[in-house]
Amino acid sequence: MGWADMLILLGIPYSSEEAIQLAEKVMRFINDQGHAASRELAKKRGAFPNFKGSLYDQRGETADPQRNHHHHCTDRYDFDHCQCFFWW
Repeated sequence: MGWADMLILLGIPYSSEEAIQLAEKVMRFINDQGHAASRELAKKRGAFPNFKGSLYDQRGETADPQRNHHHHCTDRYDFDHCQCFFWW
């Protein structure tokens, strides 16, 4: 399924402000999940070679799950607080 297909299924007009806001949430979710997966890999393999002094190091990123808080979804596209991914 592509972006336009998803918007049709959700009943959201393609060029609407709601579509733009949803796009921002989807991309934030993808980014956050990518970082979470990277932290999981770091727990198993260690940090990437240039971690020390990197932007992630400066921001205080860690592989420690206790410092990375996740919440469950509260509606069908609440990506701000998702640990899971459900559409319906």
